Amino acid sequence: MKHLLSSFTFITTLLLSMVGCHDRQHALPSSNDQMELWADTIIYEVLVSNPDPSNEWETAKVKNVKQRQIIDDLFAMVYNGKKKGI
Repeated sequence: MKHLLSSFTFITTLLLSMVGCHDRQHALPSSNDQMELWADTIIYEVLVSNPDPSNEWETAKVKNVKQRQIIDDLFAMVYNGKKKGI
C-alpha cells in the first residue's frame, strides 16, 4: 500500500508538472472586473533524484524513478514541439 501511494503521488506530480509546462492563452478580464495578480510565473522543482541518501523520505519518494527516461522524454517533447522549453 505504501508503494502504491508513493507511486500515485509521483505520477500525479509528474502529470501536473507536464500540464503546467503547456502554453496557455488566457482571456483578460474586462476593465470592470477587479483582478489582483499574485504572480506571473511560479517555478518549483520536481525531485527526480535524492542528493542526500541519509534522508529516508526523499529516498522513498524517488525510489523507482526512471531518471534517464524522464529526461529523454522531456527533451524529445521539446525537440518535437510538443512542449516549450523556457
